Amino acid sequence: MAGEASAGPGGAVRDVQLLQGSITPPWPLSCDFTADWRRSCCPAAIRLGIVPAPDGDALFRAAVEAARRADTAIVVVGSVPTTESEGFDRPGLALPGDQDERVRRVAEVNDRTVVVVNADMPVLMPWADQVAAIGYCWLPGQAIGDALADVLLGHTEPGDRLPVTTPVVETDSPVLHSVPDQDRLDYAKGC
Repeated sequence: MAGEASAGPGGAVRDVQLLQGSITPPWPLSCDFTADWRRSCCPAAIRLGIVPAPDGDALFRAAVEAARRADTAIVVVGSVPTTESEGFDRPGLALPGDQDERVRRVAEVNDRTVVVVNADMPVLMPWADQVAAIGYCWLPGQAIGDALADVLLGHTEPGDRLPVTTPVVETDSPVLHSVPDQDRLDYAKGC
């Protein structure tokens, strides 16, 4: 069994794989923890979570088969706390993992595929011309389910417009020259 965890900016994550049969319960666990209270403004905490790793291939096949049978396929893609935060930069504009391939595969079997992007920044959408519609919800929080259902069912018009330009390819982005050097970013270009 493999685990998956995330920590906010400044947090530390240590993953440990527990393979079936390799350790028998009770599982021995020890943790040495120190905090530099002079440099930390936040309380110190230790969190332990065990999350079975999903079978990605099986989920992929199930999504494609469900889309094949559906009148309309709705695919929600986006960021997770380990890939996007105010506390660190993303390596690029591509969606993390195999999300682009999942959208492509669903769109291949259902020409009424709607993609909902749940991200705080622009993302590349190489499949944009292969889907019927794209909605961007900008990390709406815990009310996403009800709000998204209201929009998709036509009960409400979302009303917002994109506050940023989403490039077709990463080289369309005008800030590619802005690369941090030793954790400093020089904004010398001016207005």
